[in-house]
Amino acid sequence: MHYDMKKAGQRIRELRRQKGLTQEQLAEVLNISQENLARIERGTQGASIDLLIDMACFFTASLDYLILGHEMQIEKTKKGISDVILQLMELQNSL
Repeated sequence: MHYDMKKAGQRIRELRRQKGLTQEQLAEVLNISQENLARIERGTQGASIDLLIDMACFFTASLDYLILGHEMQIEKTKKGISDVILQLMELQNSL
């Protein structure tokens, strides 16, 4: 297990696109240059831990996901909660 800058950059690019943002818009939010963000997304430059934390907060993603590609625990937790709610509703309807 290691930090693959290229894959991390691809994940960051995908998260940015999911939010419908351009590189310029995200760079402004993160207070970095568009050129810096482009290099990070291409994987030719790594991001500082401070910048990764800012990205994780902005995207509501875990550092594990950004750096290593591990499944985002937030999404896993949301799915678990939704499953429990569905089960409770089905139980309520059967009473």
